[in-house]
Amino acid sequence: MGEIIRAQSWGLNGYQRQTTSELAAMGENIINFPQLTSCGTATAISLPCLFSNMPHQHYKANQPKHQEGLLDILQRAGVDVLWRNNNGGCKGVCERIRHVDVRNWAPDLKCNSDGCLDESLLINLRAVMARLPDDAVLVLHMIGSHGSAYYQRYPDAFRHFMPTYDTNQIQQCTTEQLCNTLR
Repeated sequence: MGEIIRAQSWGLNGYQRQTTSELAAMGENIINFPQLTSCGTATAISLPCLFSNMPHQHYKANQPKHQEGLLDILQRAGVDVLWRNNNGGCKGVCERIRHVDVRNWAPDLKCNSDGCLDESLLINLRAVMARLPDDAVLVLHMIGSHGSAYYQRYPDAFRHFMPTYDTNQIQQCTTEQLCNTLR
């Protein structure tokens, strides 16, 4: 779950630069929803909206916590649902399903107040997936490019587009640096 990514910058959607090379390499095993939109740009709004039955034009922020969302319904239908989090909580979406925060199960990681590297969500993932039944949904909630300190949350090996910005003073960065860093 990377609810803050812009569809226009998503390689799987035809963006001219391949920003999703690892996913693209998985071929037919990936399901992409190119027309998916969110009700807002803040996680507290976008997550509950994306997992609710409310379309954008009828979304009301206080309603999702008073009704079942997609994950609740899947769980009730017998699907095993697990949420792994690296982004300040699930904003109520995972309250009634199994969920773990990366900082709670991998305390030896070098995390800071923003969270851990998103690759931390992958620790022991194969073992977790091997224990899941055939009918299962696993949500990996990434911190992604939230906030101006994004440059601190990905390793140099992932700096594919240059030049990047390496400051949280984004007003001093060029448009090219912002695009290269956040995409």
